[in-house]
Amino acid sequence: MPFRIAVLGLGAMGLPMAAHLAKTFEVIGFDPSEERRALAASRGIAIADSALAASAEADFLLVAVRNAAQLEDLLYGEQGVIRILPEGAAVILTSTVGTGAVEALAARLAKSGI
Repeated sequence: MPFRIAVLGLGAMGLPMAAHLAKTFEVIGFDPSEERRALAASRGIAIADSALAASAEADFLLVAVRNAAQLEDLLYGEQGVIRILPEGAAVILTSTVGTGAVEALAARLAKSGI
């Protein structure tokens, strides 16, 4: 069974990565922009109605957001996806949020087995 990859953020970086990964893996994407979701769907990417739905049962979570605030909200906010990721899942961050934010996030994720 191929890995399931949730791609959260289907902008200039996330969409091409999702399209490439979908050639080999099960990929489901989400973006808050309806336009970006439609564009991703036109490229053959399965689209979820929310970040939570996209992340359900994901082996990998590829995150392509603009900044550290969006990252924090996506992962730990009111609709944060970390609470539904299974232990052992991996978060792949492609955003340029700075090394301090990445190191803090890695430590936080490790505490929950992710």
